[in-house]
Amino acid sequence: MSLTERLFIIVPLTSVLCNIFLFLTVCAAKKTKLVISFLLMLASFTAWTAGSLFMRLALYPGVPFWYYVSITGIFCVPYSMYHFIYHYTGQRGSFLRTLWLVLSFGMALLNFTGIFISHPVVVNEMGQRSFVYTTHIWIVLPILVAFAVLGSTVRIVYRSIKYDGIAVRSFRPLFIGLIFMLLGTLAQAFPSVGSLPTDTFGCLINALCVYFALYRRRVITLTHVASRAPSYAIAAVFTSLFLFASYMPADRFLTQNFPAFAAYQSVALSVFFSAATIIIYNVTLRLMSNLFVRGQVAREAELKRFSLLVSKTLDIDEVIKIYKEFLQTNLPSDTAHIMLLDEVRREYRMVETTDSTRARDLCLPCDNPMIEWLTSQGECVSFEDFRRTGEYKSMWDSEKHALSRLNPEWIMPIQCDGVLVGITLFESREKRRHMSTTDLTFIESAAAVLSISMRNARMYVTMRNEARRDALTGLYNRRHFDDLAQQELDSAQEDSYVLALLNLDDFHLFNELYGTQEGDTMLAQFAQLILSVIGTRGSAFRYSGKEFVISLPFCDAPRALEYVMRIRDMLDRMLSIQRGSTRRMLTFSAGICAYPVSASTLSELLTNASMAVFRAKRTGKNKIITYAGVDRETQSLLEAEGMLDAAHKRDIGDSYASTIYALTAAINAKDHYTFNHSNNVSEYAAALARHIGLDPAHVEMIRQAGLLHDIGKIGIPETILSKTSRLTEEEFSVMKTHVERAIDIIRFLPSLDYVTPAAIAHHEHWDGHGYPRGLKGEEIPIGGRCLCIADSFDAMVTRRPYKEPLSVRVALAEIERGLGRQFDPELGRAFITMIREELITINETETPMLV
Repeated sequence: MSLTERLFIIVPLTSVLCNIFLFLTVCAAKKTKLVISFLLMLASFTAWTAGSLFMRLALYPGVPFWYYVSITGIFCVPYSMYHFIYHYTGQRGSFLRTLWLVLSFGMALLNFTGIFISHPVVVNEMGQRSFVYTTHIWIVLPILVAFAVLGSTVRIVYRSIKYDGIAVRSFRPLFIGLIFMLLGTLAQAFPSVGSLPTDTFGCLINALCVYFALYRRRVITLTHVASRAPSYAIAAVFTSLFLFASYMPADRFLTQNFPAFAAYQSVALSVFFSAATIIIYNVTLRLMSNLFVRGQVAREAELKRFSLLVSKTLDIDEVIKIYKEFLQTNLPSDTAHIMLLDEVRREYRMVETTDSTRARDLCLPCDNPMIEWLTSQGECVSFEDFRRTGEYKSMWDSEKHALSRLNPEWIMPIQCDGVLVGITLFESREKRRHMSTTDLTFIESAAAVLSISMRNARMYVTMRNEARRDALTGLYNRRHFDDLAQQELDSAQEDSYVLALLNLDDFHLFNELYGTQEGDTMLAQFAQLILSVIGTRGSAFRYSGKEFVISLPFCDAPRALEYVMRIRDMLDRMLSIQRGSTRRMLTFSAGICAYPVSASTLSELLTNASMAVFRAKRTGKNKIITYAGVDRETQSLLEAEGMLDAAHKRDIGDSYASTIYALTAAINAKDHYTFNHSNNVSEYAAALARHIGLDPAHVEMIRQAGLLHDIGKIGIPETILSKTSRLTEEEFSVMKTHVERAIDIIRFLPSLDYVTPAAIAHHEHWDGHGYPRGLKGEEIPIGGRCLCIADSFDAMVTRRPYKEPLSVRVALAEIERGLGRQFDPELGRAFITMIREELITINETETPMLV
């Protein structure tokens, strides 16, 4: 057998076995339309090469049969290529596809009549066998159809690159394979080359190039290569080649050296080659597993670890940090720049980079052409391919320069429910190193995990925001006030902070006049007015039905006053331009309190602002009052001139005073001691409140609360009130109910309900072990803390039915011992100082012991 004959057998055989190997490999992949089109193309390649091989070998059922198999495969190749490119580029429309299908198979069927090429005639010359073909004029028809189909294929590729933005690099393997196949086919027309199997060789190269294109597109992976079916195919290829090359020498060797076993030579050779096939199969499977699967298993383990880590958190910042560490570990030679969507600013900003020395500041708006292009691509793309697109050319020069400074090699979009939520730019620090297809598949898998995690985090943020915000106004709700306002106060510890409380006047009447729906609309509009004024300078809350709180860190009281006045002016302007025959009236009263001038804690800020609102309501509404504590120098001056009491008297009003004194007279009628005790407590607590710099109105409120703090004892049996011995547990439980009884009495006096929080808190302890509510620390209103000290001091230094009075020194020692447990440490020390410096006049009723 000549070399040429051997080549016409070896090359087609290799091509057939390779096609079978690729077919079995791709069968392990997911059966998409693209994969199925590739399998059909392999089938046409296999028919072409297998028919040529078996025709050369003159296998059953004969040369004509295998000729028609081969020529039918050749006629189907152009259409199978078109069909593959059609799905590869994601085309739509079926007219041309149907037309080319009908023409291609029509040409193949007509060839069975011999109208194009007659089946070959076998010619033996000088011991060499050749095939003679006879072509007819009508051969031009299938050639024209083939060129038309290939031209339509080229047109699809051109339009996909120019208009659909598909990267040129994804078509390069296809171009190379097609060129090899065309050159190999055309070479058969030249006598000097036609004696070689260039056509089947070009077909083989084309199949490998198409396979590589699918691999680069991540349609198939290397794990498919290491499956059992491809290993069988490889074993069959090697065994067949080995059999073809060594069968005759082995047969001669056995005949010459073992003539007695000539009858068993075929059996021996069969067993030998079968064993060789099994050995080659196992070695191939083990080798390919080590080459392809082991690395894949390691990567899958990394992906599993990454997935486990990001699934443990719902904080987007923490998720991005884990993603950054993942990239640093698995792509150490590449720098990754991570950009995230800022939904408020509608832009993508650089948030992290795996190499801090190469950090860059990059910001792209949501309407940037690159963002739209990445959203449509949905997969990792080459920056070089993006630079060839019209979207890149339409970007601003400043944006192009910013991207060029990063020198990215790949751009990976991170999508969540169809929305581009992030971008990762990969920069190779090694000039000659490029990310492989395996690397791209790996990071795309990580991006898919990250996308799921970010979707969960975004859902959590959405649910958290819904839980933190008021459904009607969109402002933060009361539940979120304590956390956020405290954070903003903490951030301004070294500066100033202002809390403003806005309370709509007579809003119940507004609802009665115009309806609750109009009232809800007004609340939403009022909330928008607040947001439009404060902007990003602070936070706004809907604290209750008609009450709003504004938290302003790094702001002083005069500036906060300007903001609130602007809100009032805008509300008045909005009401004046509303449609309707009658102008709708609505005003609000506001209180402003500043840190550290007038309060030191958030609870004090809120309490003091509430006091300012209360004063605004009592003095005519539609007012803005800034809570201002009185410093020592001003307080001494006012007391010296007698102006402080006058201010208090003007504030309280005669009707409120008469109500209070009527209630205290009722106590006096039942228990004379309780009446005197209430007077003493009110004076001591008011003096302490003035000393620490509370607002005069706040001081007056504490004084009134002191007068009423034991009003509930009207409902306590006299046997318990006047008992001269220690109370039993049952009697003490009854005595403790005087707090709830005080609430029942005061709540029927709306003009005095403002004293309730302080009045009922005089038995609360600093450590939380008091009653009735078990409040702790600064949860206790400051008025209640003042009353607690004053109440305990007066109880110790006055005579009671069950005990003699203690000396002032002993009482102060008891108060000092109770600091941090029963009493506010700061207020307790201030009270002790006042007594020792005789800043408080001790009432001598009930003969307290001063020594």
